[in-house]
Amino acid sequence: MIQQTKDHFGSIDVLINNAGGSFAAPSEEITPNGWNAIIETNLNTNFFCSKEVCKVMRNQKQGGKIINMSLIAGFLPDVHHAPYSVAKAGLNLLNQTLVVEWAKYNITVNGIAPGFIETEGLKLQGQTNTDSIPLKRLGKKKNVFGTALFLVSYLRNYITGETIRVDGGMRGAMRM
Repeated sequence: MIQQTKDHFGSIDVLINNAGGSFAAPSEEITPNGWNAIIETNLNTNFFCSKEVCKVMRNQKQGGKIINMSLIAGFLPDVHHAPYSVAKAGLNLLNQTLVVEWAKYNITVNGIAPGFIETEGLKLQGQTNTDSIPLKRLGKKKNVFGTALFLVSYLRNYITGETIRVDGGMRGAMRM
């Protein structure tokens, strides 16, 4: 995938890791396979894709920008989604760790942690209650897109290792 992208575009300047998935289950019922599948999808794939893109960006000698899509669950407890919350929290720390190692290549690594964003998936889950959101409304996809656009722009060349919450001010516990 990475080689095909480089071959097609000539270089890779930006990587946005957006792999994710979960299932709801009480923690005492999660199997090792279930746990590993969530960690693999939400944390490991982001790391290994970033690692391979780092090699390309390093060899291009122009630096680059990596964004890992996290979620508010990486900051707050998310009942019945323990492996997902742990993976997203790990991803937030991974951003900080990679910066320390890859800054010498002028590669910045940041994250975006959306809260409740108005999507079909959110509606299907029945998560349309805005009581826990100080702004009292769901976010829009354009709010997340705008944050990503900012993070890859020249306007933020000195921001790295951060995970920006796009959550309408939501800081309370989720689904508790």
